[in-house]
Amino acid sequence: MSLPANIFPVPTVLSTELEAETILLDMSREHYFSLAGSGSSFWRLIQADSAVDNAIASLLAEYDVDEAALRQDLKKLWQQLAEQGLATSTPPAA
Repeated sequence: MSLPANIFPVPTVLSTELEAETILLDMSREHYFSLAGSGSSFWRLIQADSAVDNAIASLLAEYDVDEAALRQDLKKLWQQLAEQGLATSTPPAA
């Protein structure tokens, strides 16, 4: 699974930031998922703007990380978010 151009949080997923992590709660399945560090920042960024390249640019400015390594980490995170039903590459219906 490759990193899509856009990632959208699923509408039934609520999120809150607690100290150094973000907690995601899937209300439809009553499951939660925890993100920390750049994963937490990535979630915050895609909530505001679904464009993955914009999120990557922001993360590169925020963290001292190689772009290729960041993209690889985000690809893994995307796979987990998609598998858990927390995010999608399809825009939500209006």
